[in-house]
Amino acid sequence: MIVTSNAEQTSGSADPGKPWYASARYASWFAADTAGAVGVSLRTLALSLIGYAVSGSLTRAGWLATAALLAQQGMGVVGGDVRRPP
Repeated sequence: MIVTSNAEQTSGSADPGKPWYASARYASWFAADTAGAVGVSLRTLALSLIGYAVSGSLTRAGWLATAALLAQQGMGVVGGDVRRPP
């Protein structure tokens, strides 16, 4: 979540009387973060469906999705989370 400091709010970059959730920066962050989460969910679903179509086994399809998520988490530790700006 992006939180602006008091110095940022008084410097004119944000309207002090405006709530934090009404700022343009919050709206763009929320939209981008939501789109990223939807994308990951769709990728996981697609991988599971492809795994089921290839193997014909729900168990193997589930393990394939689990292995993919574990690999994603492991590579995130090494390479960082590419969805977050520096």
